[in-house]
Amino acid sequence: MYMHVDINGAYAAFECAMDPKLAKKPLIIASNNDSSVIAMNKLAKSVGIKRGTPIFKCRDLIQQHQIEVRSSNFTLYEDYSNRFHETLESFAPQSSRYSIDENFMLLKNMNKIIDYEDYGRLIRSTLLHNLSLTCGVGCSSTKTLAKLCTYASKRWAATGGVVVLTDQARIRKLLGLISTREIWGIGQKISERLSAFGIITAGDFYNSDVRFL
Repeated sequence: MYMHVDINGAYAAFECAMDPKLAKKPLIIASNNDSSVIAMNKLAKSVGIKRGTPIFKCRDLIQQHQIEVRSSNFTLYEDYSNRFHETLESFAPQSSRYSIDENFMLLKNMNKIIDYEDYGRLIRSTLLHNLSLTCGVGCSSTKTLAKLCTYASKRWAATGGVVVLTDQARIRKLLGLISTREIWGIGQKISERLSAFGIITAGDFYNSDVRFL
């Protein structure tokens, strides 16, 4: 089984971990020269801020909603990222750093000791307590499915931030709810091409004839 852990809004999360006062404010992270938006928290996103937008085009929204603007601090982000990954490595020796804010852990027979979902919740609570980082956690038989589980853990609040899928019926149900663009390696452009052939969801993709693809 693979467990995938992904920090929610990493750059903004790192800034909030350093300065907790930011947690309840709309927050923008600007590029090195403060020319454009490279990240934001949910509050800033909810008022219309979009990644890649030049800062000068956001001035009205920034003033109207009293949005905090922080210059990117990649030294800080690297430090927090290392602490994030080191924490996960303490939970699973076979752990791989996929990106600054994502990690895959290979769990061999872990369920003989602790339930996968309980383990995911333990990891999530440890990261929140020790690093003030909120994460999505997904677990399944492949890395691709684990990432889709993480997507679901972030998309639907009722999951409590952790989704574990081992049952084929539940896996198929989840695939039927998720767009193909969320599948690891597909993205927006390929998703649009697939939709032209009626392949809309991950479930459609799973059920497609391999020869056609």
